[in-house]
Amino acid sequence: MKITKIIRQRACLNGSCPGLIITNDGNVLIQGRKVDVGGALEIPDHETVVAIPNEVFAELVRQYAG
Repeated sequence: MKITKIIRQRACLNGSCPGLIITNDGNVLIQGRKVDVGGALEIPDHETVVAIPNEVFAELVRQYAG
């Protein structure tokens, strides 16, 4: 896997903000804050859930689509 593009909020200055990471193998990785869903969802051991504020996600998707 090779990272081909990183999409972050335009206001992100330090590079550790939530983002979308595009890879050469056809995947989109999502960086966000890990959350514990407390049993509300069945998440397999090999997966996790992250949280990104709605307004940040909307900006990332606009950049991705644009």
